[in-house]
Amino acid sequence: MPEKVCILPSSELTTVFGKIGRQASYVVCEDLKPGKIVLGCMPALFSNVQEDVDFITQYPVITLEGHSMHHAAKLVKKYSQVISAEIDIKNLLKEADIEVLDSSPEKLGPNGEKAVKFLAEYTAKVVERLLCSRPGLEHSNL
Repeated sequence: MPEKVCILPSSELTTVFGKIGRQASYVVCEDLKPGKIVLGCMPALFSNVQEDVDFITQYPVITLEGHSMHHAAKLVKKYSQVISAEIDIKNLLKEADIEVLDSSPEKLGPNGEKAVKFLAEYTAKVVERLLCSRPGLEHSNL
């Protein structure tokens, strides 16, 4: 079983979904699964920072996608790594009937905060499944 999971949130700055993903990743790391998460950083991966490269090569990876182009997943795949879970934030919130019209990339309103909480809890469940998986299965479809 893996000891930790890497969460790589999108660095998307032009949509609210990037902000929601980044905020949710901190909630998972600091509050819901402390000590079980490493946070990847897209700009660090672009720059080949060894610590972040190690995160995506040593641990199962969850990408939190703030843009329909799934930039975080593409970056992980650039390193020929498998993604354990690719979470499309906009689609997930749509399925959960959470609208974030009161929020912007600069500031989250009450619905944006609700979206962060929902995404964090959802992501924590995915983390738990990955941490409990048997070796070799941590990259299976969730």
